[in-house]
Amino acid sequence: MIFRALSGNMALSISNPQEFYQIALSGQLYSLNDLGSAPPDRELAFVRTVANSAFRYSESIRDAYNNSITQASYPNSNFGEEMAIVARLIKGNLGSKVYLVTIDGFDTHANQLTNHPVLLQRVADSVAAFYQGPRRHRA
Repeated sequence: MIFRALSGNMALSISNPQEFYQIALSGQLYSLNDLGSAPPDRELAFVRTVANSAFRYSESIRDAYNNSITQASYPNSNFGEEMAIVARLIKGNLGSKVYLVTIDGFDTHANQLTNHPVLLQRVADSVAAFYQGPRRHRA
């Protein structure tokens, strides 16, 4: 609901950093290269084409991502990967005003003294890397 507007949904929602990375690199989520000409492959190609075209914004994402590189060292976690991608999109001039990243695991009722410091350290390390930031790759 955070990205809803009067004229409709203003969000591109990708729940998996690896999927987001795939879109950033290639401009599409599903490859058509591994399909043949048999009827099942043609039907799958159609479904994949429709799914890929749903990501109309993906070319802009790919271009922004490829226009920057990062020298920062992000934590090896989903949250760290999401922050690294967002940093590159910002530096690559994607132009989005709002990005949303998430980290799970705080809603616990046991082992909080063990789990929360680890989660908070991931947030701290990711935010620190984010402020180190990527640099522009191309002019």
